[in-house]
Amino acid sequence: MTNRAPIALAIVLVCGPALAAQINGPGPNEDPSLREAGNVNALSFVALSDVLAGIDVSVKLQAALDAARTARKALYLPNVGPCYIVNTTIDPSDVELFGTGTCITTTANVDTIRTDKFGTNVHDLKFTHSGAAGRVANFIQGEGNQFWRNRVVATNPDNVDPIVFFALSNNRIKDNSFTNFRSKYSYTWQQQTTHPKSISINNQVVGNYMGGTGRGGLIGDNGTVARPEGTLIAHNDSVLLGGPFITLNSVLSVRLIGNMMDQNNDEGAIRIEPKGFSGYGVDGILVSANYISAVGNKADAPAIQSIKTGGHADGFTFTGNEIAFGSMAARFADGITNVQFTGNVMHGFSKPYSIELGAPSLLQQVTVDDTKQCQGGGALFVPGHGNAGSAKSTRTVTYHSGTGGNYINVPHGLAGIPTQFTTGASTAHGGTLQAVAVRVMVVRADATNAVLQVQPDGVVKNGTVTITLTSEIAR
Repeated sequence: MTNRAPIALAIVLVCGPALAAQINGPGPNEDPSLREAGNVNALSFVALSDVLAGIDVSVKLQAALDAARTARKALYLPNVGPCYIVNTTIDPSDVELFGTGTCITTTANVDTIRTDKFGTNVHDLKFTHSGAAGRVANFIQGEGNQFWRNRVVATNPDNVDPIVFFALSNNRIKDNSFTNFRSKYSYTWQQQTTHPKSISINNQVVGNYMGGTGRGGLIGDNGTVARPEGTLIAHNDSVLLGGPFITLNSVLSVRLIGNMMDQNNDEGAIRIEPKGFSGYGVDGILVSANYISAVGNKADAPAIQSIKTGGHADGFTFTGNEIAFGSMAARFADGITNVQFTGNVMHGFSKPYSIELGAPSLLQQVTVDDTKQCQGGGALFVPGHGNAGSAKSTRTVTYHSGTGGNYINVPHGLAGIPTQFTTGASTAHGGTLQAVAVRVMVVRADATNAVLQVQPDGVVKNGTVTITLTSEIAR
């Protein structure tokens, strides 16, 4: 009888040592306190000697993940000093994988972790990736994945892949530290819809630090499926990125709240490049309570930039931000509509103005409620025409006496609010209007328009009259 128990134990060990460790007690390298917490210890599957010797442990680590998934338990990766070498992609789907600052390193041209399923939860690890291709975390499909409180360093300057990629819904990238020393075309994170029957909605990128030679985030679609929706980007810190903090290609509703976007390059901190599936563009963007800046030593470095492309950009609200340094606060290209600036502080620019418009038509699309938003008396608008930045401008408009109203807005096109005006009109019989006289007065002026009151006297026949307005900023 005394020999039966060891014989039975020997049979179990031959059939499955890892399973035996889960059933009968801790393995030789397992932390009993973590075992008691109900977690599976990766060192029940991965030999400690392999980790210490720098041997690739991908296959055994995947076995540990599979066992944890089957047991419906978390997988704990002990911090033993050296990094766990993972040069074959592992799939942690539907598993909580965590450590205590434990290092996982990838030197091959592969994704470190990848899943197309649901419920992955990866936290408290340190990832290093030096491959010429591949992502650290690739949530190519699936929902409800979390990647949080990790330290991530990506070092290969030839790698243009994003560090973290997610495609579907309810994913959270939170409280990580990213150092992106990849190509200047590599994004730290990327959200992109990839599947024609899926939608990418209600994702969060919150509380992360981003730095290095690469870019910040990118939101868009792959050109064949619907655009993402409803992304929250909040309380992230970045400094001296090699590209924009955020690039927007195709998305409906983004909330940029409380971020530090410090000293991005001459492509700006916020870059709007509308393009994507079926003419979709960028719609409904709230930018609030952020610090936004471009680098200060570039001749042309607006902090916020929109680029004219085939898509559209509509509905932007900038409120309560500090926008500083670089050449100016923002440059908007033709094609962007419904832009509102409210209660921002804008200062420290190398140009004598804060916002530059690529076409005079944008004077009707970009609204700045309070000219005091720009400290130091700098101008708010410089339209893209011959008088851009000038202190004097002459505009010609037409007025029809039969419209029923006698007020007209004239975009003056100056880099500030004009204070002196000269008006004129064609003679009473010079146009189609027949009247004794036409009086033209300026009743109000702001950073965009001069409002004229037109009063034809002794009208014999209604018609149009040509009016000239010369606006001037007094020196």
